[in-house]
Amino acid sequence: MLVCNSLLLCSLLFSNVLLAQTNDNNDNSDKQLLDQYVQTKGENIIAFDDSNIKQFWIDRSIISRKGFFVISLNELKSKGYESIPLRIQLANVDETQDCTIEVIADNEDFDFSIFRNSALLSESTREDNFLNFNKRQARFHLANASGKAFDLVFKTKTTPSLSIRKIILSFSNNPYNVVCLTKDKMSFKPEQESDDNKDLKSFFVKGKDSTIRWQEDIMVVDGKKMLYSVTIKNTGQTDTRIYVGYRVYDENKKYYEGRNYAYKNDNTIMKIISSEDGSNKILVDSYADWSKGCYLAMGAKEDMSDIPSYTFVDGKVTEIRKIDEEHTEITLDKPLKKAINVGTAIRVHGKNGSNVFRTIKVLHPGEEETFLAHIVKDDRSFLFSSDVLPKGAFYIQPVILSYSLNDEMNSVLISDFAIIY
Repeated sequence: MLVCNSLLLCSLLFSNVLLAQTNDNNDNSDKQLLDQYVQTKGENIIAFDDSNIKQFWIDRSIISRKGFFVISLNELKSKGYESIPLRIQLANVDETQDCTIEVIADNEDFDFSIFRNSALLSESTREDNFLNFNKRQARFHLANASGKAFDLVFKTKTTPSLSIRKIILSFSNNPYNVVCLTKDKMSFKPEQESDDNKDLKSFFVKGKDSTIRWQEDIMVVDGKKMLYSVTIKNTGQTDTRIYVGYRVYDENKKYYEGRNYAYKNDNTIMKIISSEDGSNKILVDSYADWSKGCYLAMGAKEDMSDIPSYTFVDGKVTEIRKIDEEHTEITLDKPLKKAINVGTAIRVHGKNGSNVFRTIKVLHPGEEETFLAHIVKDDRSFLFSSDVLPKGAFYIQPVILSYSLNDEMNSVLISDFAIIY
């Protein structure tokens, strides 16, 4: 009996050794296949696994094991479990790209979401299994991840831990760049009241005449179409006129307005015949179209190469009166500090202020509408208008105005404001 028991014990030990060796071989085989799968994604990737995860996520809820790592999840008041937000900070990537995240795990009942400052960027979808592992995938625009940083939040339905084999980030060119305009980077005039709403993609604005402006610059390229999309609801009790458009800037971040461009695209050149110090009258050699409040640009050129113009005659136009075929009198709203040299070429330009508004509409109380409008930069245009972004435009900042049609406060809800280009 002693011999038999010894033989049995030896047989069991040998079987356990064989099983352990088989499991190790299977684990090594799976690891090799997973590594080969990662290699098929190309060179432009980032991969997290048991070998490097603690370099990025040092929280105690992350535990590294041989061949995988475990994320401990917190129980939700509703059914299921959820991880803490796990931050990923990228470097050396292009904001015009898309990022695809693949998660390969042992668990079958898991999902994940991608957030930036509590704003949801994307949610995972179920993919075909890889070997005996479960795979989820999500994709988002890097332009929406301000600062190239975002958080992953993992969820399961039944288990308080998630066993992950690989997290793979890959990057691809995006023919369209989408910028989500969130309230954390908006300026408000008047200043916005405190808002407990954590959804950065929607926000209330109250006032009699309010201005909401995106504070980051978006570069524009000649010939490329820019499209905005925004949903606005009148949540107040008064009719409200809504303006949606852009502020326009040059390469040096200087604000453009109507006075930098020819009035009605008219390139009539007028030359100074006479003027005097302290006088608000100027005599020129020809007549041009005008409107009260227009500016006079100095150094005007026939080929309009001086546009956008930055040098102007003192004061604004109050009247242009043709005296005869060779003499026209211009009256300004204030006297000249110094007489203008005879022969100086001037041109009538637009008025100061004004943004490029593509949408203007009155919303009645309770009315909601999604506004869509596109605009193109055209370096051949010398006109400041709502039709095109003219020569010299380099950056834009999206703007929304809400004006009450009476003396009451208006209230609007702005949501899903985005620029696509």
